[in-house]
Amino acid sequence: MADDPPESKSSPDCHFTYQSPIADSDLFQGDLLDKTPALLEVLKVAHPLYSEGEDYTHFLVLTQSCDLVRRNSKYPKARYITLAAVRPLTLVLQRKIDEFRKPFDIAAGVCSLKHKTTLNAFLQQILNNNNTDYFYLNPDPVLGLHDPSCAFLRLTISLRAYEHYERCLQARLFSLTEVFRAKLGWLTGNVYSRVATADWVPNYASEDDFNKRINKHFDGLCKWVAPERLDVARAEAETDTTLLCKSPSEIRSFIDGIKLQTKRQVVVKQVVEIAKELGLIVDDTQAGILKKRLENDPTIIAKVAS
Repeated sequence: MADDPPESKSSPDCHFTYQSPIADSDLFQGDLLDKTPALLEVLKVAHPLYSEGEDYTHFLVLTQSCDLVRRNSKYPKARYITLAAVRPLTLVLQRKIDEFRKPFDIAAGVCSLKHKTTLNAFLQQILNNNNTDYFYLNPDPVLGLHDPSCAFLRLTISLRAYEHYERCLQARLFSLTEVFRAKLGWLTGNVYSRVATADWVPNYASEDDFNKRINKHFDGLCKWVAPERLDVARAEAETDTTLLCKSPSEIRSFIDGIKLQTKRQVVVKQVVEIAKELGLIVDDTQAGILKKRLENDPTIIAKVAS
């Protein structure tokens, strides 16, 4: 589009998604705005929630670039500048984790490992900007963004262009590169085609490094525990109501102390139960003999891991 800034590649000092603001340029879709005192002054009146909330750290311009150009007049074509709230990535991930957790899990600060694959896939989608609810912003201290963040594309506010254009322009920290402006436009416009932006793998990281990055984002958000161990702990909490009154660290210590049956013990128990159902054993003495025989059977020991 003629009104877009010249195509440019990310500076070696910038993340591959970004470019430094072009001198004397107008606002563009994808510009990241800081919460400057001047911008905060406006937000306190028009959108107080966004000025007071500590986790509303920045704003991303969503209005199309062509509508933000100030041509012969002092004001652009757009009457309003639409901004998406930018919040920490940890908030997005914590909310997603909580979708899989029961009240007990939240109280303990844990999550079942069986959900980790799904959560990893969700985060990969976020980091590659393939989720229509968020636009991921990688930290870039050189440009002024210090923490992994997400623009919430469905959480927007509007400011009058004729009144607040200059404040927004002065609050700009950096711009997106052309291809990522196009990706942002696709996400916000809900167009049924995909803008082919570069993903992290293999362009900017190996698969191993990317997986390490994924896991690092989840570190500290909760403790990951085996689903079998968590099932036992939940059942215990239903009979022992005092367990939920303990601190998260105490509950996690309780979970860590749970002794789980080995696979071999589970198999032996199930075989004994089936034998009872079929009438092959009629009392506890026979059940004990069968159980001991199965536990010491060389074939079962060889085939079923302990």
